[in-house]
Amino acid sequence: MKSIFKPLTFLCLLILFSCEKSTVEEEAIVADDAIIGLWNLVQIDDEDVTDLDCYNDSYIESDGENISFYILDLNEDGSCTEILVGTEALTIEEDFYYIGDEAMDFTITGNTLTWRVNATLTLLFKR
Repeated sequence: MKSIFKPLTFLCLLILFSCEKSTVEEEAIVADDAIIGLWNLVQIDDEDVTDLDCYNDSYIESDGENISFYILDLNEDGSCTEILVGTEALTIEEDFYYIGDEAMDFTITGNTLTWRVNATLTLLFKR
């Protein structure tokens, strides 16, 4: 299985360092936005992870104004490593989700949220 540790560590650092105040007026995500709710990690790229330790505890959750991440990675020794844990302000502008100035590549179809982390890693979540 491909480890998500390196790409998510990079993303976590990118989010933390890019969370500066934007000079562009940001519109808060309205309460009926599709991202609201708890989304459990079910797939990494094409691999089902619903029954794998660590991954089955990973989720993202949003109330429309904030987004919380709890993403774990499974180490070779069977232990878990926290990759992305925390809560950030979430905004939407021109149909893109933003955390700070960073646009998030989220696609929501029904009860499925696809997060394209980078060119080589895609995470699939279900409500």
